[in-house]
Amino acid sequence: MKNVNQSDFSQSNALVSGDEAGGLIDVGALIKVIFDNIKILSALMTLSVVAACIYALILTPIYRSEALLVAAENNEEALSSLMGGFSQIGSLFGSPGIAGGSIDNSIIGQEVIRSRDFLYSFIQKRDLLVPLLAATNWNIDDASYEINEEVYDLKNNKWLAYEEPTSFKSPIYFEAFIVLEPLISVSQDRKTGLIKVNFDHPTPQLASKWLSWLLDDLNDYFREDDSKEAEASVQYLTKVIQDNPVKQVDLVLTSLIEKQLNTLMLANSKSGYVYKILDTPYEPIQRISPRRTLIVIVITAFSAIFFAFLILGLHWSGKKLTFTGIKEAN
Repeated sequence: MKNVNQSDFSQSNALVSGDEAGGLIDVGALIKVIFDNIKILSALMTLSVVAACIYALILTPIYRSEALLVAAENNEEALSSLMGGFSQIGSLFGSPGIAGGSIDNSIIGQEVIRSRDFLYSFIQKRDLLVPLLAATNWNIDDASYEINEEVYDLKNNKWLAYEEPTSFKSPIYFEAFIVLEPLISVSQDRKTGLIKVNFDHPTPQLASKWLSWLLDDLNDYFREDDSKEAEASVQYLTKVIQDNPVKQVDLVLTSLIEKQLNTLMLANSKSGYVYKILDTPYEPIQRISPRRTLIVIVITAFSAIFFAFLILGLHWSGKKLTFTGIKEAN
């Protein structure tokens, strides 16, 4: 039978208060164990701080450009007049008026700017497949980057990691969409109706430039769509006038054609067709991430807690952490 030394027995129970019924922990004993292992703890904490600093420094910085928008004067009045005109036509023929509503383009635009079809078109128009999927080691001074040779062969202009794109249905566009879509964020102030669009990028120059491109293309998207609809409406209404013998109906249809021509004029002459830019995209000076100081503080704090509990756990199990490894306590 193994003899138990009284001093060892006392040391192993030093962390428990004399009031065993209460099960209280002797804080003084805990602190003593920590201070007895202060050298190894200090060494581990130093390594943790160094590792945290290295990790924080190698993270890619992200810069955010912002733009403040307001909905441009929309075509709600023109649409109301158009629906009213159809109601007049219906009344002439003894049929009920047309009831209906629409959603303002400025509201739809907040969803369109992050939609798959729009971003596919944006990526193709601005030739962004390579910067999105093959760029690495961005230079914040001039927005230059290196090409990942395992992804794209720059000499032969050939994709290695993806199939060559043949259309919007090519898988490579979906991969680029996955990278691009999270970089865009849109929010609207409910009180003022002002819309804020953010774009994140590893370089401040392209954060601003790509956001400007996005807003330009978004306005063009609605401009082209409304122009096509207006042209089709004018052609249809012109044909109806030619085939219709009723003079009163002709007057109403002529008024509707004027409304559609007005839409065409606005679409072709108004730069901020759906959104008017109040605060243009700018090149950010400070990055939004990573927050390196916070990263170092958090990693250091968690490391201190982890190593403290490790030392206490080993002490309770009769072991000790040393510079050469874990050993049995003397």
